[in-house]
Amino acid sequence: MYYYAQVDGEKRIRITDMAFGGDGIGRLSDGRVVFVPFTAPGDELSIVLTGEKKRFCRGKVLDIFHHSPVRVKPTCPHFGMCGGCRWQHITYEAQRAFKRNMLISELVKKVKDIDFESITGNLVPSNPFAYRTAARIQVKKGRTGFFREKSNILVPVVTCPVLSRRLQGMISGLGEVFASTKSTGFMEISEDVDHKTGVSLHLVSGFKHGLRDRIQTYADIVVIEGLDAANSKNFMNGGGFAYIPGQFVQKNNGINARLKQYVKDLVIRETGLRSFIELFAGSGNFTTMLAGLFERGIAAESAPLATRMLRYNLAVANTVVVRTNLYKKTGPLLAKTRDLLTSSAVVKGPDLLIADPPRAGLKDLFGFIEHVRPEHVVLISCYPPVFAHDVARLVRDGAYEIASIQPFDMFPQTAHFEVVGHFRRRK
Repeated sequence: MYYYAQVDGEKRIRITDMAFGGDGIGRLSDGRVVFVPFTAPGDELSIVLTGEKKRFCRGKVLDIFHHSPVRVKPTCPHFGMCGGCRWQHITYEAQRAFKRNMLISELVKKVKDIDFESITGNLVPSNPFAYRTAARIQVKKGRTGFFREKSNILVPVVTCPVLSRRLQGMISGLGEVFASTKSTGFMEISEDVDHKTGVSLHLVSGFKHGLRDRIQTYADIVVIEGLDAANSKNFMNGGGFAYIPGQFVQKNNGINARLKQYVKDLVIRETGLRSFIELFAGSGNFTTMLAGLFERGIAAESAPLATRMLRYNLAVANTVVVRTNLYKKTGPLLAKTRDLLTSSAVVKGPDLLIADPPRAGLKDLFGFIEHVRPEHVVLISCYPPVFAHDVARLVRDGAYEIASIQPFDMFPQTAHFEVVGHFRRRK
């Protein structure tokens, strides 16, 4: 799967650690670091270099002479070819330890003199397989599958063991549907917390009359980009909020439920439960829960459809929805925040600011945070390097102290995960 024929320029190395992103780390005889995918600490192998820089290189495996004690046989026949899983060759216990170590490593690079080993929880585990409840299936001239990593080369897929069992059952049937077409595009498939399945179809060519009906054989809901408006017949249950197939939702329903429960327990334990501000609220993954706990709140989102669904999901009068691009314009949010603080007689600031931003993190929103001075900040992130940068900004100048950091394994068999940081304003 990830072995190659002997070539000139072979180099022998030992893998000693794992890098953020999932590659194994070794060193060449000249001291340069080399990153090699599909390896594990303890592997002794020969490689060929695929890229060279002054201080580091990249390589690919030629042969493995000694196998790491954490190496196992991959479950999926497509492993090493499709661009999804990177770690099926590693035991799940080792994956969890590597992810926690990666998080701590990123944090200590950005923040000094804090014992992250003691304040960072163990990675909350998921089912290692059959956990994923949303995925994008590529369609290329009637063939279906996943793209290879960093390419648009299609890898036809007949099975995917990380998908939920219901979604696994869909992919072969959908492949048969498209095999008789020349369609090109992609489809988003998903399963909600009630095990209802949905398909959102995005085709650039090859749409045929009757295609929706054929897809409907394998899915409970089918929506077609450009034809279907948001209406209740297409709603799926995200766990306390509705969404439409194709909208962004977390890809692991089981871990998402545990993450939300963790946040709920945290805010009940720590805050006065009067007022909250949520940034990057989406369709309401956290908002509907928070609205039921706090007296008043504000939820901000920029995407039009997500904002529309957020307003639908908040069937309560105590939470105001603000649509604004948080990376460019916080004026509308500041105005609503002043109204919130006045109407709830809060002097110091809101009890809680919670944010679940994209990979880019909080960026320039620290000015807003400093202005509204929340007593507690809860930050959710899917990208540890940016999370560590945001943590450094929050604790800089002693404004906030770190209360806890808790990672969640949203994506087993990959190097990706979610992390929740809780920060208290210093007295």
